[in-house]
Amino acid sequence: MSEDFVTVESPFAGKTAIQMQRNKEYLAAALADCFARGEVPFASHGIYTAKGVLDDTKPEERRKGMDAGFEVSRRIGGKRVFYIDRGFSSGMVEGLKQATLWNTDGIDIRSLGDEWRVENDPKCLPDLHSGVTEVVFPDGTRTFHCLACGCNVIPTSFTTIKE
Repeated sequence: MSEDFVTVESPFAGKTAIQMQRNKEYLAAALADCFARGEVPFASHGIYTAKGVLDDTKPEERRKGMDAGFEVSRRIGGKRVFYIDRGFSSGMVEGLKQATLWNTDGIDIRSLGDEWRVENDPKCLPDLHSGVTEVVFPDGTRTFHCLACGCNVIPTSFTTIKE
């Protein structure tokens, strides 16, 4: 391992539960890509958003996490790498501004492939079926509707039965 330090920038928040889950998976793939390149990656959005640390949905806590991440990156140095298959978020735009301001060791734009693009996300991720509501029709027929993705599910196993 060459031990080149890199700060990883990738989208984290999402408009839907599926996008948020896929963004987390994408971050994991980006970190694995960095290790495969012989780099030592740092991704504050994968650390500071852990349960019980900071809440990324609260603007003041999101700001605190971003500022801390920028400070760690500034002190350690290294290249800023942007994984862009899932878009370029507002946090990534700010990371780009910080990187140019601090004259880091460079900026690299990276892709992990089209399969990671938001438009290629699956319509349903069964692990996200925590927001299931029962729908009872006038004829007594019952179905269970997933609030995360809109599909109908079997609540005992949360297996998708119709999309």
